[in-house]
Amino acid sequence: MQSQDIEDTTQSNDDSIIKTLTNEDLCLNAAGIDDALKKICSYFSSRIGVADIEILSFCLRHIFYNTNQIYAFLLPELTACTTESTQLEKDHPRARNMPMRNMNTKSINIQYRIWSSLQELEATLERLEPLCQLIISATTNMLNELDRTCSVRPKTQPMETDKAQQTQSGPTNKRQNDNHIQGDDDNKWQWGLARAIEKIGLCAKYNQSRLSFSVQFAILEPMIPDLTQIDSALDNLFKSICAIFCDILPDIQCSVRDEDESSATLLLDLIQRCDQILLQLVILADPLHVLMGQYTLETTLQ
Repeated sequence: MQSQDIEDTTQSNDDSIIKTLTNEDLCLNAAGIDDALKKICSYFSSRIGVADIEILSFCLRHIFYNTNQIYAFLLPELTACTTESTQLEKDHPRARNMPMRNMNTKSINIQYRIWSSLQELEATLERLEPLCQLIISATTNMLNELDRTCSVRPKTQPMETDKAQQTQSGPTNKRQNDNHIQGDDDNKWQWGLARAIEKIGLCAKYNQSRLSFSVQFAILEPMIPDLTQIDSALDNLFKSICAIFCDILPDIQCSVRDEDESSATLLLDLIQRCDQILLQLVILADPLHVLMGQYTLETTLQ
């Protein structure tokens, strides 16, 4: 009895450590992704409404957080649980079809951890849907605003350009200070973007090393024909998110300010990627829900 209490306490401590590391990691991510997004916001700030910029920044930030949660924590934890469950079934073959009321404490604990991981995975994926919809709405407004301001923005005349250059040839110290500030901003952007891409790269490694759902839940495949679609949908989902943070955001920074055609192309690409994310979420919804249902209390008690 005492050893069982110690085992339960150890498991509880392990769960708290996982949650603590998750929260700590999200705080570390905040510094990098925020610096990267601030640069994007400043890029469009002179011509785009504040509300749309704030929505874009907020949604991208939380897509990044949720992506890290899914691929760096939830999926590896699920793989660990199902691997432990498979080993337990090998050691005790009769336990596979045993109802929960006849299971030992360790088996019940593993069943609960699998159900809990699937539930949190489903909830985290559901959060991505409204975030992507808001990005599509805000980005559409940004495209309309770029088109409107492009048609009304006055073109600078050569003489005005010369005068502007003469005006800007003020004190050397002021120019040096402005360049220093700009340099600091660029350094923060590069650091923030590098941190974000590094985290995405770690998520990619976790995603490649995890067991596929068709392997983890092979015994349930006859009851869930769409089980094989979960892996391809998760991979396609991750590819679209990678494209946003590793391709689109850096390209926005590299494009020339006020170059409307380039900006519009990148914003359209962002909308397309969000549409692809929404499509993968639809594919994932049903098989994940049915899979989670196999580990609910009502099912396992039978």
